[in-house]
Amino acid sequence: MFRNIPLLVLIFALYLGLRHSGVPIGSFTAAVASLSLYSSAYIAEALRSGVLAVETGQAEAAAALGLSRRTVWIRVVLPQSARLVIAPMGNLLISMIRNSAVAGTSILAIPDLMNQARQLQSQTFLTTETFFWAAIGYLALTAVATAAVNRLNRWLALAR
Repeated sequence: MFRNIPLLVLIFALYLGLRHSGVPIGSFTAAVASLSLYSSAYIAEALRSGVLAVETGQAEAAAALGLSRRTVWIRVVLPQSARLVIAPMGNLLISMIRNSAVAGTSILAIPDLMNQARQLQSQTFLTTETFFWAAIGYLALTAVATAAVNRLNRWLALAR
């Protein structure tokens, strides 16, 4: 359900809807909850596809050796699926970094990079320069996340 709801709509629904209902929710809590709900559907799909990508013969062979169902999952299925979901999970991490800009510039105004750039721009009227450096900041964050995911992917590929 949450994959089909735009993030900004989810932010408005959580923050304004809960506050209108009398639930005291802070802007940071609403931002974290919105990003969590929005990303959890994609994370669940990535994990599901990783588990389904492991051949059924692997689990059947482990069960034929007398391993319990729990041991088959812990020792056979999950380690193989973990290697397969590194790239999709890395993409989702980068997507969450980029989506934090939506939470920061929306009505929540949490003090993230984009909100700070917007405040600086309104004080100095240097629009191009301010948002250029904010873009460089997001580029640096995503570059570090990409490098970490690539390194983890190479490390696990050598351990096969």
